[in-house]
Order: sequence, then structure tokens, then C-alpha cells
Amino acid sequence: MVATRVTDVAERAGVSHGLVHYYFPTKDDLVAATMRHAAGVGVERLRARVAARTRAVDKLDTLLQLAVPGGASASDAWVLWVDAWSAGLRDQTVRHVHEELDNAWAGTLVEIIDEGVAAGEFTCTDPQQTAMVLTALIDGLALRLVLRRRGVTRAEILRILRETAAGELGRHEPRETSAPSPTPKD
Repeated sequence: MVATRVTDVAERAGVSHGLVHYYFPTKDDLVAATMRHAAGVGVERLRARVAARTRAVDKLDTLLQLAVPGGASASDAWVLWVDAWSAGLRDQTVRHVHEELDNAWAGTLVEIIDEGVAAGEFTCTDPQQTAMVLTALIDGLALRLVLRRRGVTRAEILRILRETAAGELGRHEPRETSAPSPTPKD
């Protein structure tokens, strides 16, 4: 993202540099709009995949599986997410878009936890805090995986996430399900 120029985007889209600047006065405006669109689509896909499950425990496991990068395209999407974190440090617009999308993603997790508590599947006194813990763990472990550090695999990350979720939510046996195709957190 940092090395990409507006001219590169215009050429790839088959439009003039001026047209891109007409709609996006700065590169960061373009990045923010692209991020909002791509991540928004990702959040909607996540919600649809989660909604397809009946029990909250299955919804949670689906969310955890979809959160962890699993293939080249998922890892590439995580690299873009990391770039957005970096861009957000210097640009308020990008930071706000990132926060908006991160809150939407975490909100889905809170909804699952609330549903699980209401159904008696989970025991949790503070769903917001539990979602924050799980989200931080997902971000940290996925970052390690994306950076291709030795000693961490997708399977190991899923095991850690499931065990942590089980401990946080009063479940003693993490649920194993067939893995949906990975989708980045977007």
C-alpha cells in the first residue's frame, strides 16, 4: 500500500489519474475508501457465514476459523490490514475507517457471545471484555502467522483460540468443526 501510487491505481483501473483524484483528493482518501469497501464486504460475508450456524458455539468456531489467515489470498488481505494499522497512525481518516470496521467485526463477536449466554451455552459476565481479549489474541497470533515466523501454524493458532475462548466462556471442551475456507478479518 505504501509503495503504490495513485497513478498505479488509475492505470490498473483503466482511468485517468485526474479522475481518481477527482473522487479521492489524496492517496489516503483512496486507501480509506478502498479499505471501507473491501473490509465492509468481508464483515458482511463473516456475518452471513456466522448466521448460517444455529448454535452460538458453532457460530463462534466459524468466526475463529474465518479470522485466522489460511491461504495466500487470506495472508495478503492480512498484510493489507497491517498496512492499514500503519497508515492509521499518520492519517485520521484511515484510522477512523479502521476503527469502524474493527468495531463492526468485534461487534459480531459480542453478538455471538451474548447469544450464547442467553441460550445457556456460555457463561460470561462481560461479553465486551471477552471479545476484546479474543480479538487481541486473534490479531496478535494472525500477525505472527502472516509475518511467517517459525513455530506457529494455523492449526496451532486455532487450537489456542478455541482453548482461550472455552476458558473465557465457561466451556471446557473447544468445539472442533470442519474448517470453512479461510476469509481474512478484512
